[in-house]
Amino acid sequence: MTSIRNAPVDIASARILHYLRTHNYDDCAIYINRLSPNTFRKILINDISIDILIAQLPFSIEVFEVIYSKIFIHDPDTFPLRILKPEQIISKMISIFASSLTEKSTNSTTISLISKGKQMGIDDERLLNNLSSILRIISYVQPILFKRLLRQKETIDECILHFEQRPSHLTSTPSLHKSISTSSLIPKTLEETIRHELESTIVCCQQALHRLENKSLTSSTILSGHSTPIISRKYSTISTGHSPSSFDDIQTRLFQHKSILNLVEPYLSRTKLYSVMDNLGQKVSIDKKILLAYSHIKTHEKQIAFGETLLPLFKRFAFAYERIIQLWRRVTDSTLIDECNDDVVIDTTTVSDVGGSCFERARSQEPRSCRHRYEIDRLFYKDDMAVKNGRSSK
Repeated sequence: MTSIRNAPVDIASARILHYLRTHNYDDCAIYINRLSPNTFRKILINDISIDILIAQLPFSIEVFEVIYSKIFIHDPDTFPLRILKPEQIISKMISIFASSLTEKSTNSTTISLISKGKQMGIDDERLLNNLSSILRIISYVQPILFKRLLRQKETIDECILHFEQRPSHLTSTPSLHKSISTSSLIPKTLEETIRHELESTIVCCQQALHRLENKSLTSSTILSGHSTPIISRKYSTISTGHSPSSFDDIQTRLFQHKSILNLVEPYLSRTKLYSVMDNLGQKVSIDKKILLAYSHIKTHEKQIAFGETLLPLFKRFAFAYERIIQLWRRVTDSTLIDECNDDVVIDTTTVSDVGGSCFERARSQEPRSCRHRYEIDRLFYKDDMAVKNGRSSK
């Protein structure tokens, strides 16, 4: 009788697919763990649909842990990122954590999350342990994902802070599904303020220009009556820009500049156009951030209720992001995720089932010091899988 480790590819593949069709994920994880790495890699490439397993999360999380551990232990340098799709797994888990919360659970988010998980038949502690193992492996094969989560979380937090500081903005634009009209996007008071300040600025500039013209006419009149002294002063003022100035030159220049400032400043200092434009620029900037945060959330949650208020939505996903980030930090060496550099390169090839850029480890740029880390983690995962096999076989 052939052992499971040496089972033919077709027999092993049929067994795994049977487990997946019947949703027997526990036995499937045990069977995959007992297969030889080469046999399972062939099955993974040709027969297993990772997208279906991702759709079955969080129930299939243990299968993912076994798959990631087995592939990583066998050969971490050729970890198949495009097949195993770690970014989509993290995205799905963020969506699961966010959907576990409701608007009424603001003051008791942790309790609501655990109770919701029990209602779904999920062991929350077991789920977090399996996810921790997956995140630890992702820290080696694609650490840039952690920094991406941090950037997205920072954007969402800024939007939440804006909503909480300015609740009027929340009531005026409760969702992103309202009709796009000028009256709904730009308040009339803002349009009127900008129009008034523009007209006021134009009038002030015309008045300042008129005063400068009058000064020029006065200067020309004085010049015609006292040509010699004024010309000498004019030439001495111009020469100050090209040669060291004396005390009298500086004093004369100060008098001229101050007189021009006194003429123009009273007219231009009264305008509020610059402050209004700065305020408008800040509004544009925060709205861009809100749309960016919403696009991040849409990548995790495809079905967002029509007209859903943004603040509760952002809070739910901020909690989900934070839970993934804190879990990731507890199980991973900080140097892997905080100091990742050029060992991850961007492959701009578009994949139809991913819908974006893929990231692959550049083996030629891989630092040699990581090899020691790989060996340590291999021992860890071998011991971990051995314990699971001993527990499962009992």
